[in-house]
Amino acid sequence: MLEKEENCHGYWIVQGDPVSDPKAMAEYGRHWGPVAERFGAEMIAASEAPETVEGAGPGRVVVVRFPSYQAAADCYHSAAYQKAAEFGRKAGRRTLLILKGAADVI
Repeated sequence: MLEKEENCHGYWIVQGDPVSDPKAMAEYGRHWGPVAERFGAEMIAASEAPETVEGAGPGRVVVVRFPSYQAAADCYHSAAYQKAAEFGRKAGRRTLLILKGAADVI
């Protein structure tokens, strides 16, 4: 099992209200680009209006994939990302989750 977990991707699920400060979001994006490249992050899904089919849904959702869970955690805790995150939090209310991916079976 450990070997499979080591081969799993890591993910960020970011949920929040619609962006309320576009300038802060633009600044977040400017900082995020180099951080994403450094940690091998790839945005794989994003929506400003996701279809909520159960429960109360957020106004926006972003899913980011990393090469591993450790890369996802290291990215979040890095000084470079924390600088970017200051702008992300100013841009609007959000919740960020870090998940371990399921083992690739294909």
